[in-house]
Amino acid sequence: MLEDALELLPLLWGPGSPSYQGRVLTVPEAVCYPRPLQEHVRMIVGGGGETRTLRLAAQYADAANVFGDAAAVRHKTAVLQKHCKDVGRDFASIVRSANYNVVIGETEKDVQDRLAWIEDSYRKAGLSDSSIRAQAQNFRGGPAVGTPEQIVETLQGLQKLGMTYAITNFREAAYDTSGMELFESAVIPELRGS
Repeated sequence: MLEDALELLPLLWGPGSPSYQGRVLTVPEAVCYPRPLQEHVRMIVGGGGETRTLRLAAQYADAANVFGDAAAVRHKTAVLQKHCKDVGRDFASIVRSANYNVVIGETEKDVQDRLAWIEDSYRKAGLSDSSIRAQAQNFRGGPAVGTPEQIVETLQGLQKLGMTYAITNFREAAYDTSGMELFESAVIPELRGS
C-alpha cells in the first residue's frame, strides 16, 4: 500500500482528477482540494526496512528518514545508496534525515534530572515498570542526549555520515521550554558551521 500511496500522491497534487489502479488501491477520478501551494510537495519515506522501505525511498522520496547510532546510519546509508544505483537515482538528491529525542542540559546532572523527569512522567501515566525501563533506555541511548557539547559532537559525526536534516522531539516541551532554548542557542549554531 505504501508504494501505491507514493505513486498516487503526486497525481493528486497535479491538475485534474486522476484515476489510479495500483497493487492495493483503486481510486477513480480522485479529487484533492485545496491543492498544495508549492509546485513540488516533498515526500519523505521513514523507516529502515532494507528490502522494501529503503528501495521505495530510493525510487520515490525526496528524503529518507532512518534512525540509529553511527553504525546503523552508516549501514542504512549504504543500503539506500545501492537501491539508488539499482533504480537509476542520484543518491545525492535524497536528503537523509533522522528523528532525535533531545534530552539536553548545561551539565551532566541537568541531563540526568531531565531523564529522571521523563521516567517519572511515564510512571505517573501508569506504564508498567518494564515499559518504563524500555522507554528510559530508548531515551538514554539516543544520539541527542547530553550536554550541548556532547550532542554537537555526536550530531556532527552523524552529519559526516550524510545525515543532514534533524527532526527533533523535546519530551518536556509542553511543561518546560528551556531544553529547546538551550538546543537552539548552543547546538544549532555549531551544526550550521559544520
